[in-house]
Order: sequence, then structure tokens, then C-alpha cells
Amino acid sequence: MAKRQRIFFRIGSWACIATAGIHLIGHFTPPPAPSSDAEATLQKLMVSYRKDFGAGFSRTTMDFVKGFSLSFSLFLLFAGVVGLLVAARAPKDPVLWRGLRLAYAVGMGCLLAISAVYFFLPPLFCVAVIFLAFGIAAAYGPEAPPATSEMR
Repeated sequence: MAKRQRIFFRIGSWACIATAGIHLIGHFTPPPAPSSDAEATLQKLMVSYRKDFGAGFSRTTMDFVKGFSLSFSLFLLFAGVVGLLVAARAPKDPVLWRGLRLAYAVGMGCLLAISAVYFFLPPLFCVAVIFLAFGIAAAYGPEAPPATSEMR
């Protein structure tokens, strides 16, 4: 197992945590002032128009936006922390380590594709950095043979 795989995997994990923090800063800042009457109307509708979803659930569009925004940050924080925790032990098991690197690379590749379609430049850039780090960790070098404690 190459040392660079661990380094890039840790970089990707820390980039997940940093992106979650940056995203939370944006989540808790007040929305910008509308620049036109149309924007003011849309902003007012996002926070005031409620849709009844049955069973006592009534939500605005802004409720959905905030919920998905928090979910995105929580997902990245979770992925980063779990990546750091598991990567501390996973390199001792080459099969687990290879699967973990591949799963993170594929998952972040899917997130990058979603970001390219639905997000704007700053989150797209952050997710691209995360994907690049996990992609390098998944693709770099040969695997080390599993360590055996006894010779046959």
C-alpha cells in the first residue's frame, strides 16, 4: 500500500470537513438583498408560501432549501470524519482499504456530477478538490500484499 494513497485519502477527508464548514458559514449568513422587484417577489414567496404535504406537514420552498443545505454539510462532515477514522485502521486490511478508497472516489464522483448540474462555482470547486484527492487515492499505485503472521 502506497503512502501517497493515505496522504491523498486524508486530504480528501479533511477537504470534506472544510467544505462542510464553509458551507455552514453560507447557510447561516442572511440572504442578500433582492436586486429587483422580481427577485423580491420570489424571495417573499420562498419564505411565505406554504404547501400542505399531509399528516400535519406544511413547508415552504425555503424550508426545503435549508434542509438540503444542512444535509449537504452534514453528509460531507460525516464522510470526512468517518474517512479519517476508518483510514487509520483500514490500511492494515488491503481489501477493506481498496474498497473504502474506491467507494469514496465513486461517491464523490457522483456528488461532483450533481454539483456540475445543479450548483455554482464555489461548491463545484470544493467537490472537485475532494473528488480529485479521493480519485488519486483510489488509483495510485499497487496494493501491498496482505501481511501474514505465519509462514506455510
